Amino acid sequence: WYDFQGGCDLIAIDNPVLQVQIRSRPRGSYSTITQIAIEMKATGEVLRVHLDGRIENGITSGYSFYTTVPFPNIPSYSYDTQRIDLGDSCSDIKIHTYSYGLSLQAVGCDEVFGGSVGMCGDWDGNCVRFRNGTQFDVSGGTIDVKQRSPELAQDWMIPPAPPGNNLLWDPSTVCDASSRCGPSEAFNCYAMRRLQNG
Repeated sequence: WYDFQGGCDLIAIDNPVLQVQIRSRPRGSYSTITQIAIEMKATGEVLRVHLDGRIENGITSGYSFYTTVPFPNIPSYSYDTQRIDLGDSCSDIKIHTYSYGLSLQAVGCDEVFGGSVGMCGDWDGNCVRFRNGTQFDVSGGTIDVKQRSPELAQDWMIPPAPPGNNLLWDPSTVCDASSRCGPSEAFNCYAMRRLQNG
């Protein structure tokens, strides 16, 4: 939807049931997700997944958590997958780990995802919105949307605490639209592969 290719700690999905936070980091000509945190609002339980392989699973009540690893003899770009079954028979969240970053996939019904907003879009409205409800303009193709996307990312940036609730490891207050990285940029390029920091 938004073609944001910079670095920012963002609210990807927010609704009355859960909140999903992502850390996007630039890699030179694109950006990737390096961390994901999921909070179950009713219990305050949190799952954190980091590109370097760290998993902190605090989700223990009423939700199923699975890790699957590909068969060793079958080529795959994915190292492993974390899956959270959200208990309504049709909703789950999958986090795929690749050498270059994490991938987030949310699938489900209105019981869990109804009313969701964030950088992943408006679940009920089939669009992307700012926090105030104003629809984000996705017209004009990728290049036009990419130029407008930093404003959307700034709007969905996780606010610093308090009052923000950044659940990611080492919270950041930097939100930079550039996909460039390096010593003179907002973010270094040190997290290019799995098992490295970032």
